[in-house]
Amino acid sequence: MADKALLLLAALLVIGLANVVTGSRHRHPDHNSKECSVHHNDKIECGYPGISAEHCHRRGCCFDSSTPGVKLCYFPLSAGA
Repeated sequence: MADKALLLLAALLVIGLANVVTGSRHRHPDHNSKECSVHHNDKIECGYPGISAEHCHRRGCCFDSSTPGVKLCYFPLSAGA
């Protein structure tokens, strides 16, 4: 029984490390895709003030800094926004 638990733990560790090595937990949508075509008033915040594009994309969200005063990091349409 202990051998099976150890094997399971090792397998989970390998899977976790594989995710770290690839550098991304989520696929981030392309800024120009339909998923990120959200009107400024309909954007739902996905980050925090001052979030970088890299951190926003790691959350699986859209990032757009082209319009001052609107949310930079927001959920894509595929998230139900």
